[in-house]
Amino acid sequence: DGQDLVDLAFGIAQLERSASAPSGLERPNGRAPSAPYLPIQMSRGAGDDNAGAAPKKGPLGTKDNPRPIPFKEEDLKVRMSKDNPYADDIALLVGEEYVGFANIEDDEKNGPSLNISKTAKIESSGEFVKIDAHGVTEAMLRKLISYYLETKGHLPVGLPGKLANSNLRNFQKEFDKHRKNNQNGTKDDWAQAAIRDISFGKARHRLGYGIFEITPKDPIDVDELKEVPSKLNIIAKQK
Repeated sequence: DGQDLVDLAFGIAQLERSASAPSGLERPNGRAPSAPYLPIQMSRGAGDDNAGAAPKKGPLGTKDNPRPIPFKEEDLKVRMSKDNPYADDIALLVGEEYVGFANIEDDEKNGPSLNISKTAKIESSGEFVKIDAHGVTEAMLRKLISYYLETKGHLPVGLPGKLANSNLRNFQKEFDKHRKNNQNGTKDDWAQAAIRDISFGKARHRLGYGIFEITPKDPIDVDELKEVPSKLNIIAKQK
């Protein structure tokens, strides 16, 4: 194969160098000492262009490579259906245009639920942007609470939600960790400890919503994690 050809070429080069060695290096019989044979070790694909390189991203501002934007809490705006033709959401001012980053599902019984994404598309230009900052969840919840006080005259009865993507993955890791550390505990014990270790629970706890009703569903295996919840319904209530 290709490795054999490389080794053969190297060996021929060594022999040619030995034959042309200066007389000072000759043995008594007139022959130059042969150089040690050191075959070259090459990994497969080492000669290929960009072998092992990270996948290329698209141009800046595309779905695969959204443009990072600054985040300021004062630039957030709650848009409800009475003044927003699209959906109930929380939007961030990007340039001169508000862009929705969180959908709101208003539930009179349990309170408003947020579905937050750090990536969004600017409708007017088609450009994709992403929020590159920490504390986004807490800032949006705080804005939502303020909206309730201003428009309804009271705090939300709760701040429910569901976990997805990285939030769900982080919960599963923490759930598994607490299960190993507290083997005599219950599923609710592990879930309660796990939710307080991730941004979903930390943000709500700091805002006064630190009582969690957690309903885990459909346990699955995820990589090295065994029997962890694949879905969660969570209601955070006031302490």
